[in-house]
Amino acid sequence: MLSLQQFRAALRARLGVDERALAAVRVLLATVVLVDVVLAAADARAFYTDAGVLPRDLLLVEFPVRGQFTLHALSGAPWWQYVAFALVALAAVAMLVGYRSRLATAVTLGLVLSMQFRNPFVLNSGHSLLRRLLLWSVLLPVGARWSVDAKRRASADRDGADGDAGSVAPDLVTSVATVGVFVQVLVVYGMNAVLKSRGRAWQSGEAAELVFGMDAITVFLGDALAGQSVLLELGTHAWVLLLYATPLLVLATGRLRALVAGAFVAAHLSMAATLSLGVFPFVSIAGLLVFLPPFVWDRLERVVDPHVTARVEGAVTVLERATPSDDDPSDHTFGGDDPSDHTFGGDGPSDDALSGDAASAPLARLRSAGRTAYRVLPVVVLAAVLVWNAAGFGLLALPAAATETVDPTEHRWDMFAPNPLSTDAWYATVGTTTGGDRVDLYAGTASRGPPADVDATYPSQKWYLYLRNLRGGDVDERRDRFAQYLCDRWNRRHASTLATVNVTLVTEDVRLDDDGEIARESFGGRCTDLMTATTRTALARPSSLEALTRPSSLEALTRPSSTSAARAREPKPISPVVPERLA
Repeated sequence: MLSLQQFRAALRARLGVDERALAAVRVLLATVVLVDVVLAAADARAFYTDAGVLPRDLLLVEFPVRGQFTLHALSGAPWWQYVAFALVALAAVAMLVGYRSRLATAVTLGLVLSMQFRNPFVLNSGHSLLRRLLLWSVLLPVGARWSVDAKRRASADRDGADGDAGSVAPDLVTSVATVGVFVQVLVVYGMNAVLKSRGRAWQSGEAAELVFGMDAITVFLGDALAGQSVLLELGTHAWVLLLYATPLLVLATGRLRALVAGAFVAAHLSMAATLSLGVFPFVSIAGLLVFLPPFVWDRLERVVDPHVTARVEGAVTVLERATPSDDDPSDHTFGGDDPSDHTFGGDGPSDDALSGDAASAPLARLRSAGRTAYRVLPVVVLAAVLVWNAAGFGLLALPAAATETVDPTEHRWDMFAPNPLSTDAWYATVGTTTGGDRVDLYAGTASRGPPADVDATYPSQKWYLYLRNLRGGDVDERRDRFAQYLCDRWNRRHASTLATVNVTLVTEDVRLDDDGEIARESFGGRCTDLMTATTRTALARPSSLEALTRPSSLEALTRPSSTSAARAREPKPISPVVPERLA
């Protein structure tokens, strides 16, 4: 029978996270945010301004709550979006280098939420996991290693000990927050495993072949892998078995845990090399890093070239000198990370870190409140994660008031589950100028026949996500706005004026035995009618944010769409033109 000490050691071995793993999570998440900001800035006018596909009035119609909590909606002008993107990038850089790590991570989380709330139609499950991991990172000592904070703390310890290295903080962090991040990652794979077990395609081995049959998302090596039935069937069974092994991420230790976590990382790298999934594979890898045991990081540090390490430390030293130092280097309550909070059930930052002799009474009370929040918040967040995912899985019914804004059953971790979507889709766009010329409006897709490469018809992954959200029901207003955007964009770029636009959504079922059925659905109309439909009336109940930031040229969208099947018409053959690219 295990003694209490042995039980605690076993618990620590399974629920502890190496400080270097947390540092790697910080670096990778910050890098993902920076890349996502760059990609968002490339399509800033299209997705984040009033001249794009989702002006602020339409945002408040589609998302009346989230639309009010975004700094990006303070202005509909492009310049403001670039300012907001610059703020996100600045916070992410501070997080990347570990300068006031906790504060930088919290600010990054807030700004990422602002960016995501501005246009939820260009997000996937990777963005959802990103904001959750950022939240857990705020509650974890992600700046304890490989950071400006760590270097400052080490310098302060050396100075305080007159050259003595002093006490070294434990390398393994075990707390409610580490349990929380473990649960967060386990829920993603565990829920997906259960849902896939209910899908016939995953159990029969056909799922991967169906996924790779969707040319709209196959990229790079995926184009070569599509059609390799035997390899894809083996890959399907291997992925399902790996999902079933999810509990080993926390139950196993040592090399077995490293093997399972490494297999998940390899799987996500293969996804990134074959499928257009945006940030999802890389955010998933960041979440898996917390499961890698210390010996992996020991070996990594031995392999890393000492010259590279020296250069990085030199850059940190330059940054340290360029930034103001704290009067009390041990004060890591809000800006840095206190390595004392490394025990399960720890009370957060130490008393010494909270109450310096020079601290005033109000500041001491503020720090005391911060300490209490630091201790309680991980428990609250962990409980919220458990309740939310239980509701999403159907195990728990939430009050109607709690699901009015966001339904947890619509936001569960069901990527390609229980069966993958097996519909390829592309858009054919034809415009007619006032002079009678028929022109191609969108990336060379005037023909309604199957393009040589469906993925090439989507300028970016964000465009794929947005256009995917134009399928289905209750999308008339969004479709009208997309058609109007095409009109405005053409008129802005060309000397001729566009009179009408016709957009045809072409869908093709992906089948393994024969060619799938092709369906077409058209929308669009006269550019003047589209403008009237999207600017006729103001919102019935304008919000306080809208009252302050209402765009001068646009009014709210409350009238039903003017698009109808009767108005939509089939495009006639057109002569080849230079294909347009959305921007």
